[in-house]
Amino acid sequence: MCIVIKYKDCVGRNFDYEKSFKEMPKMYDKEKYKIWGMCTGLIKDYPLYYDAVNEYGLFIAGLNFEGNAHYRMSTVEKDINIPSWDLPIQILGNCKTVEEVKEYLKNGNITGQRFNNDLPNSELHWFICDKNKSIVVEQTVDKGLSIYDNPYDILTNNPPFDDMQKIIKNRDSVIISKFRKLYNKLMPKECVTRGTETLGLTGDLTSIGRFKRANFYLNKLYKSNTKFSNHIETFHLLDTVKQVYGATPVGDKFEYTIYEVVYDLSNMMMYIKPYKVRNSISIDLKNGRIGD
Repeated sequence: MCIVIKYKDCVGRNFDYEKSFKEMPKMYDKEKYKIWGMCTGLIKDYPLYYDAVNEYGLFIAGLNFEGNAHYRMSTVEKDINIPSWDLPIQILGNCKTVEEVKEYLKNGNITGQRFNNDLPNSELHWFICDKNKSIVVEQTVDKGLSIYDNPYDILTNNPPFDDMQKIIKNRDSVIISKFRKLYNKLMPKECVTRGTETLGLTGDLTSIGRFKRANFYLNKLYKSNTKFSNHIETFHLLDTVKQVYGATPVGDKFEYTIYEVVYDLSNMMMYIKPYKVRNSISIDLKNGRIGD
């Protein structure tokens, strides 16, 4: 139940799952453009990226899309067939901007070819952005490979993105407005508190709920002309939808935000905050230097 949020020239991601696969940052320089990102630490020779950025500030992240992702066989006659696990490296290794990604995938197909026999494919859709705009890439049974412009600069999991847009549009602003008016009317003056702007805002941890809440705070942040740094504000946005251990049971385990990561696409910095760590770890991607 992950989320990606783009704020100005930064983009952040919460990686939410019920178990860790030894996630770690890793650089890959065997393609046309250099790539840095977070990947599983269980595979040594090839980085299976969860999220990553290339040297031109193009970013991609895969999010769970269970029950809707459909990978076609590689025999489909397309200009380019890409296994789902290879999509991050192929995109970041060959494209500089979102517009180049659109052209690159125009006649593309995402295949179900496995990385190896022991590793099943994850059902994913992808958030891709540069400093200026973001898109969503999905491949489903009904529509095949689809590329959506993303005016929200947010992505969670299900439903498919076009359905999510229909659900989100205008609904929260109407509900919040009605709750605030009712609250102000019924509550005694001495009981009124600050924060009435959020009355009626969803507080659940579903994909739709987190999308709506992130959209609310992102819009508020843009309107506030914040004086704080973009990467710090992106972390604060991620915190509004963070999965706290114990809140979301999955069988006998609990889903939680294993790590938060923010990429500064202008300054080529990466900031990682594992669940067990209070402060973020910074990595200067231009020279690989790790800071505090």
